[in-house]
Amino acid sequence: MTRSLASALLTVLTLCACSRPPAEPGVAATDVAPSMELPAAPTVEALTAQVREVYRQPQAAAIEALMHPATRACLADQPRYRAYLLRMEAAAPLPADTIGRIETIDQEAPLPFRGFEFPLRPTHLLRFELAGQASADGRGSVSQVVEKHAVASDGRWQLLFPCPLPEGLQRLREFGLLD
Repeated sequence: MTRSLASALLTVLTLCACSRPPAEPGVAATDVAPSMELPAAPTVEALTAQVREVYRQPQAAAIEALMHPATRACLADQPRYRAYLLRMEAAAPLPADTIGRIETIDQEAPLPFRGFEFPLRPTHLLRFELAGQASADGRGSVSQVVEKHAVASDGRWQLLFPCPLPEGLQRLREFGLLD
């Protein structure tokens, strides 16, 4: 595979970042070794590499290029939500030593995000565990988990972000996040 084709593959995915405990019913976990080599077929290793590459120094345009077309379409209908989502995604770089895992999502498992709905059902969940930091009281450490939802579509991995329903938009407005 040529370097330009590998670079092109880096620009096709879809994402959502949130923190949640690492284990969830209905989700099967699989450890994935980090890899910067991009295989010709969409593999879970390629998905991890693509997300790591873009999120090391996240830029809104690169993140949007990774999104599934259905996510981009719903964001086009909600420009304030689109601006908020891309701003939040670009503000959260992944450190180089981040541990990544891929989990297959049980197709019967409920999806998170009350007030939001995915434009199509994600098949995989990427979990990036950020290194623990000392807690404010110094007695323990705090870990953060960043999650991205994805689907293989048209021969490549694409990230999925949930689209806002009226309830979700109202909640974001109440918190002053869409201004």
